Amino acid sequence: MLTQGSVYLGTYNPDYQASLGTNIKFKNWSLSALFDTKQGGMFYSRTKDLMDFVGVSKESAANGRVPHPYPNSVNRDPNDPNKYVPNTRNYNMTNWWSQLIPAGQHVLDGSFVKLRETSLTYKFPKSMLKNGLFNDVTVGVFGNNLFMWTPSENQYVDPEVNSGGSSNEQGLDFSAQPSLRNFGFNVKVSF
Repeated sequence: MLTQGSVYLGTYNPDYQASLGTNIKFKNWSLSALFDTKQGGMFYSRTKDLMDFVGVSKESAANGRVPHPYPNSVNRDPNDPNKYVPNTRNYNMTNWWSQLIPAGQHVLDGSFVKLRETSLTYKFPKSMLKNGLFNDVTVGVFGNNLFMWTPSENQYVDPEVNSGGSSNEQGLDFSAQPSLRNFGFNVKVSF
């Protein structure tokens, strides 16, 4: 529902955040993983706004893009301005913006759980290196930002993506680039 004035929809600050990491070693193998979570907090997603506008968001695809009322929406009762009634207006689901969908529809839960990083390494035993050039050789593979779980309402963007660059501007996604997932390998040697 469109309002006459501003409405407080929440803060970007999470209710809590936590990390859980492990490093498991077995013989010459080492496996490490780090999970991060932030729970609570809200952010504005221009990505969702644009996806609604062009008709490719989850909501705009509902009911096969056949015009229907926005789910769980209300309007003021014309007979009693202090009362709300269910919205029965059918919206053209491929052009939300032109029908004045409130910007609050694009404020999403900023909660997430991420597998931030993981690595697997192998350290060659000294017995294999005793007649060679190297005293120590370790090889490994790693990955960052491998998986992310978000609330079902946020199928659009990583809540940590900051459209303001390296500033303290938080909670605003203005169609920022997706967070990077990367993989690599490393080799460590000592003489």
